[in-house]
Amino acid sequence: MPELPDRPGHPYEHLAELSLRVTRLDPSFHRAVLFASGILAWFHGIERPDEAADLLNEGMRRSPEQPLYALYLAALAYQKQGDTDRMIALLESSFDLPETPSTMKSILANRASRAANTGKPWRSGSAYATASGTARSTRARKSRSAS
Repeated sequence: MPELPDRPGHPYEHLAELSLRVTRLDPSFHRAVLFASGILAWFHGIERPDEAADLLNEGMRRSPEQPLYALYLAALAYQKQGDTDRMIALLESSFDLPETPSTMKSILANRASRAANTGKPWRSGSAYATASGTARSTRARKSRSAS
């Protein structure tokens, strides 16, 4: 397969195209669609939710038994409406499922960490926000006691 380098300023430029190729060859390989749609929709600095939705819709057509396709599409709809709390709640509901890609778990954790570091609310009641806040206050206590 030829190398497909991204143009400067266009990270993950070929991700949707390559993921579509994989799902067309093997519709049961759900991770290709879940990984790519998570990156396209929620990875910091990428934000291409329309491509993610197209990819998820194609995945649903080829493999309708995969429940995370519908869940991610619903989360994208909440994101488009500006309802971050419901989007995060949906995505968090899949966190412990074995088919949830580790990249999606990292995206959720990183969003919580960024929110904790900036002091901006991430999501009320979020386990990640609570954990990040606890970790931050623990680091601060250790730093003060070391001085």
